[in-house]
Amino acid sequence: MTKPKPYKVRCEKCNYSTTVRPRSDCLDPKDLTKQICPTCKLIMPRVPMGMLDKFIVAFTS
Repeated sequence: MTKPKPYKVRCEKCNYSTTVRPRSDCLDPKDLTKQICPTCKLIMPRVPMGMLDKFIVAFTS
């Protein structure tokens, strides 16, 4: 089984962002819900990860 790739989400209003790193390929209820911005309470869409984001994920996971 392969581990899912991490992805980034960003709020379109306040630019808050976070990287989501699924722990395994098994679905969790958290994986099925939309990511909500803690500041604006809006749904955060996925955005492409930049080179710096990929570098940080590679060394922190």
